[in-house]
Amino acid sequence: MAKILLEAPVAAVAGAISKHQQVIYRMRNGRTHAYVIAHPNEQPPSETQKRNSSLFGQISKQAYAEMADMEKRAMWEKEFAAYTNKHNPSYKRSAASNEHLPYSSRRKPVITTLYGYIFHTLHTQAKEEK
Repeated sequence: MAKILLEAPVAAVAGAISKHQQVIYRMRNGRTHAYVIAHPNEQPPSETQKRNSSLFGQISKQAYAEMADMEKRAMWEKEFAAYTNKHNPSYKRSAASNEHLPYSSRRKPVITTLYGYIFHTLHTQAKEEK
C-alpha cells in the first residue's frame, strides 16, 4: 500500500501506487524514484534454457577448480596478463607520461577478473565443441 506524506503539496510518496502494482516508488537520497516491478516468469524453463543453465553450472565449477589448482592458476594468470596487456596497453605506461593516448588504448579490457577470463575461455571452448 502506498504511503503519502502531505506537507508541501506532496512531500513524499512510497510504495506501490497502481492497482496492478506495476510501478513502485522509493525514496533515495531525498528524491522519489519510480521502479518497474519485474514479475517472475511463470512458465517452466525450455529445454534450451535448461541446457544453458546446466552448462553454466558445469563451467562455473570447472573454473573454480582450475583457480584452486596452483599450477593451472599460474598458467591462467599468465594468459590473463597477456590478454589485459593486449586489450589495454595504457596499463604499461607510467602515470607521469604526458603522451596523448588514443581513446582505444584507454578502454578497459572486456573481461576484468581472472575468474571471468577463465569462465569465458572455458565457455567458448565448450560451445565450439558442440
